[in-house]
Amino acid sequence: MVAVNQRVAQVVSNVLLFGLVFCMSASVNARSIKRIHKTQLALGLSLQWLLMPLLGFIFVKAVEPQYEVALTVMILTSSPGGSLSNWFCAIFNADLPLSVAMTTLSTIISLGMLPLNLLLYTYLAFNQRVDISWSILLITIGVVISAVTGGLMLAYYSGDNPLYKQRSQAIGSLIGLAIILWSSLVTTVETKAPILNPHWQYWICICGPILCGLFFSLFIASIPYFNIPRHTCVAIAIEVCFQNVAISSVASMSMFVDQYRRDLAVRVALTYGGIEIIVLLVFCIVLWKMDWMLAPSTDSIMKMITNNYQIGTMSREDAREEREESSQDGTEVALPIDTSARSASDYLDDGKENGAQVEPDDGKEVYLETRPNPHDGEKGNATAGANETITAMRACFEAL
Repeated sequence: MVAVNQRVAQVVSNVLLFGLVFCMSASVNARSIKRIHKTQLALGLSLQWLLMPLLGFIFVKAVEPQYEVALTVMILTSSPGGSLSNWFCAIFNADLPLSVAMTTLSTIISLGMLPLNLLLYTYLAFNQRVDISWSILLITIGVVISAVTGGLMLAYYSGDNPLYKQRSQAIGSLIGLAIILWSSLVTTVETKAPILNPHWQYWICICGPILCGLFFSLFIASIPYFNIPRHTCVAIAIEVCFQNVAISSVASMSMFVDQYRRDLAVRVALTYGGIEIIVLLVFCIVLWKMDWMLAPSTDSIMKMITNNYQIGTMSREDAREEREESSQDGTEVALPIDTSARSASDYLDDGKENGAQVEPDDGKEVYLETRPNPHDGEKGNATAGANETITAMRACFEAL
């Protein structure tokens, strides 16, 4: 009966994992993936695969907890980024494209870096070699990679529709909550290990790498030399400290034959994941109020959570590419202006009320926001304002 429950739990977890990653990837602006700076991506992956395993090793050696706890913590800190990191970046409006890219690449890199880090640090800590069952582990990795690929393809062919992406993010948010509830339910019902471990070494080993990883990654990413935007620094910090608990749980379960030791290892992994969620909730809310996110700190928390501010982060290069692509097929498309820190619903509502409606050849309606020009006096109207704005945009693009 236990074997059936484990099989059902694995299937349901992978289905929810696929749905979450697929929806979060589909809510990303497909063109923004191509605009990710290699420096930002390389820095984030380096911190994830060099800093976190080192922190896990340091805390294990410093407090010397029981073997199952120490080994599971080292597996956790050597695991790739978790899919819920995309959920946090989407909900709190950090750099979601970078988060999705880091999750995908770190999952692929984990095929080599996870065993390499475990081989190195377990030998230094315990003077022994650790074997992992890769069959179940590869399934989880394949689910993440296929979900990201499918979501990005859907995002590209959907034409970056703001309302569609906002709905994708909303569905992904619900699936993220379902994953948290499902993981808590399964482990509470099936594990025999104690829910709360009374040993102080247990809690230091779990909380230490998370807090230190979050602090050091945010500090390093914020160094002026790298010239990284604030919301991107937050995404890097989230990705670095939020490990894939599903992958680490599978790896931990494959190392122990005794049922109690396996349950204890899984309990450590899920406690680690719960602490991650609590710490990141506080972390993201504080930084949102400090204006480190795309969402303005003046917005209500419900508006910040329910709206997708990723739509309004189109760079000048993205706008120029959009214009060039539209001009090649003979279509004039009005591009959004000054959409930073604006949600998709705000953009569409303002366009309907104050903007000129443009109907390209492909049948899609695009609303262009217009603003009163103080030099025009009272003669300006919505149509004239739209024409002047388009002319100004063309001049800017030519100057660039």
